[in-house]
Amino acid sequence: MHMPRNEPEPSLIRFGVFELNSAAGELRRNGIRLKLGEQPLRILQCLAERPGEIVTREELQRLLWGEAAFVDAEHGLNAAINKLRESLADSAATPRYIETVPRRGYRFLAEVTRPVATKPAEDPVATPPPPDPPPPVPVAKKRSNTKRFVAAAVLLVVGLAAGAWWARSRPGVTPPQFVMRPLTADSGLTTQPALSRDGQLVVYASDRATSNNLDIWVHPRAPGGQPIRLTHHEADDYFPDISPDGGLVAFRSERDGGGIYLVPALGGEERLLVRGGRFPRFAPDGKSVAYCVGFTYETPSAIYTVPVGGGTPKQLAADVPWACKPVFSPDGQYILFDGALAQNDPRHDWWVAPVAGGHSVQTGAFAILTAQLDIPSIVTPGLPDLSADRCLFTLSGQIWELDLAGPNWKAIGPARPLTSGSVHQFVRAGAGSTMVFVNSRYTLHLWKLDVDHNKGKVLGEMQPLPTTAGGNQAVPTASSDGRLLAFTQFEPAGPSIRLRNLLTSKESTLVAANGRPHLSPDGTRLAYSVLPDSLFVMPSGGGEVIRLISPEQKLSLQAFGWTPDGRKIVYWHGKPIRYALFDPETRQSSDFLSHARYPIHTAQISPDQRWVAFNTPTGKENPLWIAPFRNEKAAEEKDWIRVSEHNDFRPWWSPDGNLLYMVSRRDGALCIWMQPLDPVSKQPNGNASALLHVHDTRKRLPGGMAAFGPAILPGGLIFPLEEESGNVWLAQPQTQSTY
Repeated sequence: MHMPRNEPEPSLIRFGVFELNSAAGELRRNGIRLKLGEQPLRILQCLAERPGEIVTREELQRLLWGEAAFVDAEHGLNAAINKLRESLADSAATPRYIETVPRRGYRFLAEVTRPVATKPAEDPVATPPPPDPPPPVPVAKKRSNTKRFVAAAVLLVVGLAAGAWWARSRPGVTPPQFVMRPLTADSGLTTQPALSRDGQLVVYASDRATSNNLDIWVHPRAPGGQPIRLTHHEADDYFPDISPDGGLVAFRSERDGGGIYLVPALGGEERLLVRGGRFPRFAPDGKSVAYCVGFTYETPSAIYTVPVGGGTPKQLAADVPWACKPVFSPDGQYILFDGALAQNDPRHDWWVAPVAGGHSVQTGAFAILTAQLDIPSIVTPGLPDLSADRCLFTLSGQIWELDLAGPNWKAIGPARPLTSGSVHQFVRAGAGSTMVFVNSRYTLHLWKLDVDHNKGKVLGEMQPLPTTAGGNQAVPTASSDGRLLAFTQFEPAGPSIRLRNLLTSKESTLVAANGRPHLSPDGTRLAYSVLPDSLFVMPSGGGEVIRLISPEQKLSLQAFGWTPDGRKIVYWHGKPIRYALFDPETRQSSDFLSHARYPIHTAQISPDQRWVAFNTPTGKENPLWIAPFRNEKAAEEKDWIRVSEHNDFRPWWSPDGNLLYMVSRRDGALCIWMQPLDPVSKQPNGNASALLHVHDTRKRLPGGMAAFGPAILPGGLIFPLEEESGNVWLAQPQTQSTY
């Protein structure tokens, strides 16, 4: 018997999961033929035959049209390249296959192989085919994290994201598609769904009963099944989870100081399981519930489990200093969670810890996501859910899937987008690849509240502040006379900083940037910072933008405002976070407030420039302080005045300096409070009281205080409110035929 002779098949080129047959004029993906026009196909063949080389635009134009002078070759080539990238699920911003070389042409990046053609001399010997290549990984187009603010209300159709969800499909078989349909159709907010293991019950939080608070509802999926309201308390009940046997629902409630409660899934008496817990998740055996205590980066957070029947909680993942939002693996032996190596450390990641105890491991998922999607590292994904060896999550308003490889639980990227179009949140996996999620509408708009600042008295109802630009608005700032307002505007085309004359309502765009603006007290200058390391100043009437601090200085910072006299810019930087003053005339800066161990947050200098108010998250609490401020330096810690024992933050001063306003969760929701101060010593003078309660589930202060501001006017405040509505949707796989 003679051995076969193996020679390359000249007409076939393989790269990734694709096979290009130039002789047949076909491109296949996992064996499935793709529809691709002649011009994109010829471009692909040219590039793939010269991997790693730059093929100029002129060469490609001649390839497609020769020397035809009447053809718009530039436009035609761009259109063909875009069509080719679409077929390859490639991206110009983060290319895997076709890289744009600016002002020159294109380069093929993928490794190319030519399948071997076996030519037997005598007896034919079947040569086994090479193993299937890994599944296609669509690369996400570059997205701004501001897209999550863009409201969308398009109907999801059959087949949305089918290929991504079933990326492990065998060659030659069309992956199952999905039928997506709404489960609820409420005008308000119905959110945070979870599925029972058998898929027959969906539990969620909704304000449909009162419009003032969220209750827990269970929705049988049987034909004719009607939603059942499980909770009836006036406080918010939310983040439900259903036990594996479908008999119990665990949820977070704000009643009586907050905690985790249990209620029978078809109705019955509610009982407290544990005080203070959040984000409950049942273990797969149904015997215990995992939860966390604390949930903001400014406060400590740790993960515990507690038996369903009650008992002493047991801490998990104790080796990770900040741990939150636990999720059990399907076998119940591990938990996935959001973790960081220190409180207030922005470098978060998903971690995995053994439930039985042992060392936690970092998955590396967040590094993959920030690099792939070109988003700031401080933008984190939504609550994850584990299904087999993959993780489902939402980010930038879309649902994604990312592999987590055992046994070391390392993330394998890139992530695969499962949806597009509408804003999707709170995805949960169910049996048989079913998933449930929220199709939501989210806006962030500015509101005005008339206030007598020195008396701490509201003078009327909040009123929306119309803007001519539409979109979403955040980070308002005003001149001290209340004449000018600047804010950050978010639109599909990108973010910008806009200026509004509050007397004439005239608006204009100052600069196209995703920055945090700060008007000088006299309204003549605007300072703004762009994450992570740039500080700019410009005339508020428009003109030259001057970069004050640049990336080359390697100073990660954010502007926070101006000194009351308008001479210097207040900014924070460093680790632990400290506050500094920057003189835009001399370009000199100096720290004025820091602590050796704890970060400083939201430092606000008093109108007379004799005091400074701030937070110091310590790991156990988030106290609010006032320190004397002399010669542009805050006093030492021994002279600090403790103002608050509560979780209060983002302080600002009344004009006379005798009231300190703040944002607080004292009553369970983000509201505006005020603390009277002694006019001389600035010691607290009596009890704090609420200036403005914001307890509407559909309208609330932004959870991220970076967007809040506020803009302080002589007779009021301007600040953004989040407004959200949404409904629960189901996605179920639908089998399709083979090509």
